[in-house]
Amino acid sequence: MEGEKSLERIYEIKKKYAAEILSVDGVVGIGISEDEQGEMVIVVSVENISEELKEKIPNEIEGIRVILKETGKIKSMEDDEDGDKV
Repeated sequence: MEGEKSLERIYEIKKKYAAEILSVDGVVGIGISEDEQGEMVIVVSVENISEELKEKIPNEIEGIRVILKETGKIKSMEDDEDGDKV
């Protein structure tokens, strides 16, 4: 199936470049999603979109479009002030 091969290819590309992209200051995650036209894209989640990040993160990797998504800082689940897991 063409769609499955494309999705498989995108996962491989994401895996290949994930460590490099995640090492960029301000990047908090990387994933795969569909854009408004139904095209599969690599999504790079960042604390704040800045001109510096736009220059460091490519618009396309191996023919796959890359989009930046501003998410703010992502925190792991930790204890709240009462010591309970949140």
